[in-house]
Amino acid sequence: MKKAELVELIVPVLLTPEVAYRIFLATESTELNLFMHVLKAPVTIANNIHIYDLNYLCNYGYFGVDDNNIIIIPDDVASLFNEIYTTKFKKEHKIYSYILQYINATVNLYGIVSPQKIVEIYNLQNENKIDDNLFFRLLLISVSREQYFELFAGYIVHESLLMENDEMVALIHRQGDKPFYIPEKEQLLKYADDLYIDETPEYEALRKGIREELKLSAELTEQLCEDILLDCQMEEKLQSMINQFERRDISFRNTKQADKIIALIINLYNNARIWSNRGHTPNTPIILQIAHCGRQTLSKITGLPTVAPSPIRDKLYDEDLPHQLSETEINEIINSFVLSIERAKKAGFDGIQLHLAHGYLLSSFLSPHMNKRKDKWGGSTENRFRIVSEIMDKQ
Repeated sequence: MKKAELVELIVPVLLTPEVAYRIFLATESTELNLFMHVLKAPVTIANNIHIYDLNYLCNYGYFGVDDNNIIIIPDDVASLFNEIYTTKFKKEHKIYSYILQYINATVNLYGIVSPQKIVEIYNLQNENKIDDNLFFRLLLISVSREQYFELFAGYIVHESLLMENDEMVALIHRQGDKPFYIPEKEQLLKYADDLYIDETPEYEALRKGIREELKLSAELTEQLCEDILLDCQMEEKLQSMINQFERRDISFRNTKQADKIIALIINLYNNARIWSNRGHTPNTPIILQIAHCGRQTLSKITGLPTVAPSPIRDKLYDEDLPHQLSETEINEIINSFVLSIERAKKAGFDGIQLHLAHGYLLSSFLSPHMNKRKDKWGGSTENRFRIVSEIMDKQ
């Protein structure tokens, strides 16, 4: 194939700056670096390049290989690339690559996640914030090429969940309102690699146990442990994990040996990060915090009166003079906390935490500086703690 023949194969729209910009923006760093290398080098032999890094741009006709196995780039494509490869492009490609890492990491860790949640996590961990518009624009560019995830029904979904119609819906139901496990940025982005293995003490114990008990090679042991970990993360039955041994024609010497390996597998399962727990392990207790902001809010935002144990303004929220709660109102708030706790139990939370700090309502009752009441809800330590004790006593 010659350059002229390659040019004829390129659809004209692919040679417009707007389309080329999006295509090159979706390149991985290795692909973009390879393209630039070929562009600058006198000759690049295809045999010396990992063929995977050629595929994406080859599909658009931006790359080609001649009869001598030399990689060629049409002059029109080279000229087009030089036109779009601006400071703006470099900056946006860097942002795109970074956001793509967050998409891959969260999808691998949670199975299914909303775009808004990824934006929230990204902004939580980075000084340079992004908005929904930028994220969605770059997301749509990312799904224009093959990925391990898809945009489906408003969610970003791991491709394995779309193989059967009910798997995604079942996972959404199992996740419910469970909180997300969000590790520090460095740890989170490790999950962007589809081959990343979180080598926890439990994983190491299984690996060591299999090596010592079954005398397998290091390579076979690693393959076995990786597949068992994947079964754990997918919440497969124990039998599915035992089948990993059977399909490799690996048998246990006796019941005692089998019991030892099974115990190690169960321990791994109980400490594996699973999708239905949004990255939390089965052994991780999930606690719901329940709070009432009290005087630390504004009635113009909530549409409700600001309330407190005593009519004392908050220094940061000083627009409203808080209404002093009556006996009836205090009991209504106690009952609301109790109902919230009951709903948390029904939702499957392992426990609840009452927010008693930072100047919120319950904190205001505890503080002698914010609680100047003379009735049974103020004064002594016992009285000031009464609202909390009554919430707890009604469980």
